[in-house]
Parts: sequence; C-alpha cells; structure tokens
Amino acid sequence: MKDRYEFDISMRVSDMRAFMFYSNYRGFSGWFGVILSLAALGLLIANFSSYDTGARLVLGFLAALFTIVNPLMILMKAPQTVKLNPVYKKPLHYVLDEGGITISQDETDQSIEWSTGYKLIIKKNAYYLFTAKRFAFIFPKDELGGEAEEIREYIEKHIGVC
Repeated sequence: MKDRYEFDISMRVSDMRAFMFYSNYRGFSGWFGVILSLAALGLLIANFSSYDTGARLVLGFLAALFTIVNPLMILMKAPQTVKLNPVYKKPLHYVLDEGGITISQDETDQSIEWSTGYKLIIKKNAYYLFTAKRFAFIFPKDELGGEAEEIREYIEKHIGVC
C-alpha cells in the first residue's frame, strides 16, 4: 500500500443516479415510504369496489408516490444535478494522504481530515465516503483504475471499517 493516492473523478449521470437511489432508499424513511405505497396498493386492490372515487384517488396516489413518482424524480434529477452544478463540469482531482483528502479543481482546493469521514459504503460500481448523513464523496471504481481495492483499503485504514 502506498502512502499517497491521486486520481481524477468526472461525475457521470449514472454515478449520481446510483448514489441518489442509494441515498433515498437506504434508511428507514425510504423503506417506510415503499411499504406505505405497497400497503396503499394492497388496500386499493382488496377493497376497490367499497371505496368512493376520492378514496381511490388518494390510495392510488399513495401507491404511486414512493414506487413510481419518487424513482422517476430521481431519474430526472440526476442529469440536472450533474449538468447544472458547476463543480461537475470539470473533473475533480483527489489526493489521499496521511493528512486526509484534498479535492482540487482549477485554482481551488479544499482539504478535509480523515476524522470527517465516518462511513465508507462499498457498492458494486462505486465507493461512497460519507462525511455527513446526506453528503458523500462518490468514487466510481472504474475511474480509480487498478488501484480501486488499494484505495478502499487506504480509506478504511484511516476511518475504520464500517
């Protein structure tokens, strides 16, 4: 394992979309919404003839909210986020060393200490290094090249295994 890793990440819509789905459906509120939608669908199907039009519309809306509407909103929001956020217009340069992580782009750079990172999530195509409940660095494995596993081990060494 090296003492320092450097790499560039170009944010892609597919990477943002995967992170947004993970972020929205990983916790209690995400799964609660899906269960609520499925329960509403079950009630609607089981008792369709006994409900008036208003109740059918409300149950239909609840059934679609977390199983259709929310995923469609994520599908539409991910391209907008990548396209409209000026940070994602150019690749971000990352340096991981004993002091922490330094992110730079053009003439701007920012450093964070390892103690700021509190959770590393390992997904099939990316690593998410969370520094807040809803904020994470997205490291697509294919952009880390052949060093992806070494980088994961390096991060785990500094923040601990979660």
